[in-house]
Amino acid sequence: MIDKKSRVKDAQMVYNKKITIQKKTTARNEEGIYIDTWMDYVSVYAYAKKLYGKEYFAAAAVNAQDSLKVYVRYISKLDSSKVDISTTNLRMIFENQTYDIKNIDNIGFENRTIEILVESQRGDAL
Repeated sequence: MIDKKSRVKDAQMVYNKKITIQKKTTARNEEGIYIDTWMDYVSVYAYAKKLYGKEYFAAAAVNAQDSLKVYVRYISKLDSSKVDISTTNLRMIFENQTYDIKNIDNIGFENRTIEILVESQRGDAL
């Protein structure tokens, strides 16, 4: 059963920003050399917010890059307990910027909302 607090939190999130998750693959180029390439894995609408307060300072202590938390409705393609995904092989494109995915969390294992923590890649500014 979904509690009232969860329903209110979900209602406050507006999934109106399109994101694309890309997956790293290895392909052979024209010369026969294997190179890493990025292929679109899934495109969804999301709710995105910058980190503030304690979350911001914790992220800044480790790295000076800008960080975002992105929320999407549950999809099994992003559930690491069901699909073999590694955050090192995934990245996110949002508003023409590339972000490294640091963590993917199926919040409360409820299969309702997935939280994705991302950092801008070096050279990309928010």
